[in-house]
Amino acid sequence: MIRSIILLLVGHLALLCTAQEIDLLAERSIDEAIPDIANILDDALPHHAKIVGLGEVAALSRKSQRFNTSVAAYLISKKGFTSVLIEEDGWRVRELYTYLASNSSVDTVLLDSLIRFRLSQPSFRTKDFKRFCVWLKDHNLTHPNNMAFLHGIAPISPMPLDYLLNRYVAVIDPHAATSMVEQWLQFYDSEEKACRDVHDWLGNIDTLNVSIKNRLLLAEYRQDVSHDLHILANHSSEERPTANQIEDFENFIVDQISKRLERSAIIYSLNYRVMRGNFKTERLVTDTSLRTLGKRLHRLLGKSYWNSSTDFFDIARLPVADL
Repeated sequence: MIRSIILLLVGHLALLCTAQEIDLLAERSIDEAIPDIANILDDALPHHAKIVGLGEVAALSRKSQRFNTSVAAYLISKKGFTSVLIEEDGWRVRELYTYLASNSSVDTVLLDSLIRFRLSQPSFRTKDFKRFCVWLKDHNLTHPNNMAFLHGIAPISPMPLDYLLNRYVAVIDPHAATSMVEQWLQFYDSEEKACRDVHDWLGNIDTLNVSIKNRLLLAEYRQDVSHDLHILANHSSEERPTANQIEDFENFIVDQISKRLERSAIIYSLNYRVMRGNFKTERLVTDTSLRTLGKRLHRLLGKSYWNSSTDFFDIARLPVADL
């Protein structure tokens, strides 16, 4: 089990929170933890911080996640942050985003479904991330003029056929969607070929002859297609990605963040992603040092980017999460 977690401000090599404090805060409800987190971070957080990176010590580290989601809630409720950015596909997060921003009541069953069956990254398919989403929904209902929004900013996986068909074709032209399905039932080659059929159909639509609602939907589709072009494929040990491919992946994420700079945002990820430094990976073809996401953002934003990281205070015998 994980014994203890500590909070580090890596950029200044400062210990902000003791293991005992984190242990206590991690076991409290989010609302109960916020005042104590304010006592810890009010003086440490620069007033000019516009983008804050929150780093997890490891994927599925329960105490780290409970603490960091409470820090995110503090930033939203006390510092006016209005965006939470996670490294997940934008199209996967879209339904969760819509629900959290709606005026419908808290529905834990629906939330559980949107998290467990829509999101792909294990770090976000946990009880503790769901706990944060319940808090976020409650916050948005009670603060309709200061809502916070959840966005996916990383190109992880391509849009599947059923998503393309139901999200776009069936809404714009139900008869065309039915015709496609009937054609595939008779002459189905592969999902790849069927996806090309959908992309060709959507690409040939005359936007001047559709409603404003469908025009907006087509703009969303074009954004999703752009996302698919930057996916870092799962290469085999014999076929590893190049430094240029990883650069393209990272630049896409930075671009997604840049588009949201009008709002103060929280980037929720792993330590090595939010820290300001370089890293190496065995996945690369060559032994190349790459800039972390945090370093890229610091170069872009300067002092407007701030980050914190968590670390194990003692030996972690087994990282455990409530899935």
